[in-house]
Amino acid sequence: MQAAKQNAKTKSMAISRWVSALVQASNRELTAIGRNINQIAKVLNESFYRVEQVKMETLNELIQVINTNQAAIRALIRVSQNHWKADLQHCRESFAEKLREQSIDAEATPRSSRGVIKKVESSVIRHIEQGDKTHQPRVSKVNAMKIKQAAEELVAETQGLSTEPKPWDAAIQAKQNKTVLEKHG
Repeated sequence: MQAAKQNAKTKSMAISRWVSALVQASNRELTAIGRNINQIAKVLNESFYRVEQVKMETLNELIQVINTNQAAIRALIRVSQNHWKADLQHCRESFAEKLREQSIDAEATPRSSRGVIKKVESSVIRHIEQGDKTHQPRVSKVNAMKIKQAAEELVAETQGLSTEPKPWDAAIQAKQNKTVLEKHG
């Protein structure tokens, strides 16, 4: 990530713009590779019995270039995502600081440390529950099990039975305690 920041700074570019430029350059390379592969396919189709015109080394070189390019793109995407998260946290901290200057109590804590955790809904689950042209909307098995488990816990609590503590509750509480200790020293 530091290398990406340094390269962007050297080019006098924001890191997001630098990453975008690299991805565009990579896409141009992949387009050129695609043209080469199409030319190879054309030669193979035109001269089925003269395969000697297409060397396996050339195809292997193309595969290596494609794999290298894909690895570079994945690395750039990771850098971009990590940079965005860091920028967002910095913005939150600056905003909280400005609020404190105005005598408004504010902290820039991550949602997870406050116990606010919401996972992104799976597209498969959403598709099942919303339905489409060929399927009626229905409750997914995953959500049905969650509802059943919650109902069983509520029944157990109303009957005075103890419920098993969830491992994530302890993790959330530990993170909240750590945040409070860091804030108040």
